[in-house]
Amino acid sequence: MGSFNDLHRNYTGLKLKNSTIQKSLTGKRQVQETLLKNMAKNIESTQWDQCVMNVEKLNENTIQMHEMMERQNDLLENTFSITEEILNKLNSKETLSCFRDWITYFIEEVEEKLGSDTWRKVNSAINFKIRKGNFGRRDKRYISQLEKILEEVGMNVKEFELLMIMKKRSNSEFHRGENQSKEEALEQLDTLFPDEFKDFKDPLKKAIEAIDRWDCEHED
Repeated sequence: MGSFNDLHRNYTGLKLKNSTIQKSLTGKRQVQETLLKNMAKNIESTQWDQCVMNVEKLNENTIQMHEMMERQNDLLENTFSITEEILNKLNSKETLSCFRDWITYFIEEVEEKLGSDTWRKVNSAINFKIRKGNFGRRDKRYISQLEKILEEVGMNVKEFELLMIMKKRSNSEFHRGENQSKEEALEQLDTLFPDEFKDFKDPLKKAIEAIDRWDCEHED
């Protein structure tokens, strides 16, 4: 999927090409009308040789118009493709903005349960794994503490990592900042969640359910 700048440049180029073809088609239509009028006059005045010449010109002009229309149709298909890509990008941004808050709430709850010192170690360990692919030796005892908390809500460390990755991605996108109810969030997960984020779906659902559960603990 290209960047918005690339998509905008492609769209502008297609728009310019379409405008050029449209002007040419307008000119060809005017030629077509003129030829038809001339043919009518030729027939009326029995100028058959001239009429035959106009028929040949008309045929050539018609072929050229068809070729232009085919090129214009190709441009239209490309425009639809770019429009679809833009809509997919907007849907991705919408998803990131909607679920960023839920991920933040969940991570904050995990941090509170771990304690600030342990959380810093856990956060550092996960960031290290995201960069390098594996936890460091000294990280395992902190990750084991994270595992115990995640087990309470049926989540594993890998799923937690996915939430961290999604949050990092959302940091580079715009943030809508609107409050979303648990029901609205779960409904969006089931109905409007983009395919490109399918690996994040289960961890997000567990996080949202966990927040609801842990909120009740705050009220006790």
